[in-house]
Amino acid sequence: MKYVFLVFVAGLFVVSFHVAQVCAEEVDFPDAFQYPRAVGRDPFQPLVREEVTQAEVVENTGGFELLGITWNGRVSLALITYRNTNWLVSEGMQIADLKVDRIEGKRGEVVLSGDEKIVILRMLDI
Repeated sequence: MKYVFLVFVAGLFVVSFHVAQVCAEEVDFPDAFQYPRAVGRDPFQPLVREEVTQAEVVENTGGFELLGITWNGRVSLALITYRNTNWLVSEGMQIADLKVDRIEGKRGEVVLSGDEKIVILRMLDI
């Protein structure tokens, strides 16, 4: 009985070794890809660079006057006078080529921004 078991184990070993050889011979693994060496460019820098220009910051000039601000949890509104016209604006609206970026009611401040300048309007203490 011992011999039958040893012959069975030896046969199993021979068959598994043969199968492993056949599988290894049939599979053709490709060569490892060699990445070209990067010369002259840092891979962590963006390919396109934007030129940033400094905007001129102006406070309470340019014909704008902040008359009042009202706000709740969701919406902030500001009443602005520009060239004898009253504007009721919220964030994202446009006045004379300037966009209303921020309305901060607690600080009493409205920030308008354009291509070349930023206008900060502040409430005057009464």
